[in-house]
Amino acid sequence: MEYKNDALEVSFSLPDAITVRQQLNIKSRMVMMFDIDDYYMIFWNSLLPVIENWKCKTIPDPKELDMNESTDPKVARIVVWVCTEANRWFTGLESVEKN
Repeated sequence: MEYKNDALEVSFSLPDAITVRQQLNIKSRMVMMFDIDDYYMIFWNSLLPVIENWKCKTIPDPKELDMNESTDPKVARIVVWVCTEANRWFTGLESVEKN
């Protein structure tokens, strides 16, 4: 599935299916996020192995993003947007089609 945000100058895709191991990795990290302040950082890191076709001037390589060093507010907006879209995507992987 393709995602694009012109205002943030970012686009990426997520696969239609991921392995059970990848699903459990993301799900485990989602469970951990409920009780901590690092929600976006943990979810962002759990998505890195499945993000494809990343294009972004502000974050050229998402795997190299150092959230402890970056001070650009646009970076935070991009991370929040990507996590929000990815959460919808992940929830959609679990939905069952009705006959």
